[in-house]
Amino acid sequence: MAAARRGTRLECEERTVEWIGSPEALAAVRPALAETAATCEASGAALGVFKVIPARLTGLGERALSVVDSWGLYSAAEQGLAGQLTTVRGLAPKDEEEVHLVVASGTPVASDRAPRIVGLLKTGLRDLWLRDRSGAFVQAPRKLCVLDIAVHPSARRNGVAVAALEAVLGSRGGAVASAAVDRPSAAMQALLAHRFAGSFGEGVIEQDCRFWVATAEIERLKAAERGGEQRPEGEETGRVRGSRLQRGDE
Repeated sequence: MAAARRGTRLECEERTVEWIGSPEALAAVRPALAETAATCEASGAALGVFKVIPARLTGLGERALSVVDSWGLYSAAEQGLAGQLTTVRGLAPKDEEEVHLVVASGTPVASDRAPRIVGLLKTGLRDLWLRDRSGAFVQAPRKLCVLDIAVHPSARRNGVAVAALEAVLGSRGGAVASAAVDRPSAAMQALLAHRFAGSFGEGVIEQDCRFWVATAEIERLKAAERGGEQRPEGEETGRVRGSRLQRGDE
């Protein structure tokens, strides 16, 4: 894994970007991928979404670990961050953080039809306080969140991100419509509003914690909370540990 810095921003070398999307990178981590996976299709390419098993990956050695870590580096560099958000050793079990890899085979994503990794998605649970339209707070304990997402340059504009979001969140008992998305870029906001118009397209309230949550989901949380314990006055809000969402047109 190779990185360079420009000021306070990470950069990912071109050879690293090429390698993480190669069949060889997939071969290095394949024994650490869960046997069961969601399958779908995007722009004619067959996609498999596999959960990474950290204990298995660690046992495979540094080369295998560097595949996921290099994907984390690539994601951070694309976002212009000073530090990467996704590493194997940095996953927090108490927050049920998981990393999934998207594997594609077939054209146009894999032009030679050899399977390869084309995307990464990190999810986890967070305890959030969210504002409604009136400015009042509603609690969202152990909320399923999208913490990091990256799509390889060779596979963009092929529906990979949408397929990964639906598959992973669904496998965790959630849905894109009810998820909290950590600090999406303007392009990702547009993607969510367009592709998930029934939820994010109906409106989003800016949050202190900078998570994006559909207004309809906040209203649902309010309805579920009615009659429950009230939030203590003076308690600080928006202080959650999270990750930034990959910018772009994934």
